[in-house]
Amino acid sequence: MRIDAHQHFWSFDPAQFPWISAEMAVLRRDYHVAQAVALLDAHGFDSVVAVQARADWKENEWLLAVAKQSSRIAGVVGWADLCHDAAHAKLDEFLSQPESVGVRAMLQDMADPALVLQSSIFNDYVKQIQQHEQVYELLLRHDQLEGSVAFSQRNDRHVLVVDHLAKPDYQAGLASAPGLRWQQYFHQLGDLPHVYVKVSGLLTEVDASTLERTEHIDALFHPFLDVALECFGAQRLVFGSDWPVAHLCGGYDVGLGVIERWAKARLSITEAEQLFGGNAQRLYSR
Repeated sequence: MRIDAHQHFWSFDPAQFPWISAEMAVLRRDYHVAQAVALLDAHGFDSVVAVQARADWKENEWLLAVAKQSSRIAGVVGWADLCHDAAHAKLDEFLSQPESVGVRAMLQDMADPALVLQSSIFNDYVKQIQQHEQVYELLLRHDQLEGSVAFSQRNDRHVLVVDHLAKPDYQAGLASAPGLRWQQYFHQLGDLPHVYVKVSGLLTEVDASTLERTEHIDALFHPFLDVALECFGAQRLVFGSDWPVAHLCGGYDVGLGVIERWAKARLSITEAEQLFGGNAQRLYSR
């Protein structure tokens, strides 16, 4: 089974999605499952994991309703307010739904993610998620990984997933200071067998003009994928398209192509099957 483990759906409302700025005109419209089906069919994907895109409890209700209506949604990674000690019942209600497979908080948008990762309230919520044997997804940039290793060591009852390879600085390269620091954290996270990584969101971390000037875009991304493979092994890498955000830079086909060419060059057939569905099926099954 082939699974795209990272897609977003929404009925666009600028008040509900403040991160979708005026410069992101292509995203300022509705994106529903019916629009994704053609892409899934074209590339042989059976199902998707729907991931929250707004910081609101209403997001969970909406995504759960969408999932109930579509056999193509394998599960919902919802949102929860994990910073205030008054939502355990609400979180339990979501985690008890048959379509729920995990939770993601938008740590990258917080003022001090490292401080949040140390918070006893936050860690108690993550323990609650893991008690339900569901995934907690870490949305962090490469320069926000401080505290992620200790956090992951504390929360080892169930799987943690690092989204988008922690958004490394592809343009700076592996040999740069940011690249070296990212590698250091990835080696440490890779030593923890319950931590997985989503191979997703690559192109949106590079400005469009750079992609246009780069004859071989694979050279930008493949070295970072090599590091992820070295640190986590093929059995802990999970593909996600980040559709429709992928429209901001290249689109679904271009982003998938970068990863498929890398997989063809680096992975066995069995390992590629794990990347493009097997691992996700194991992580997000209920």
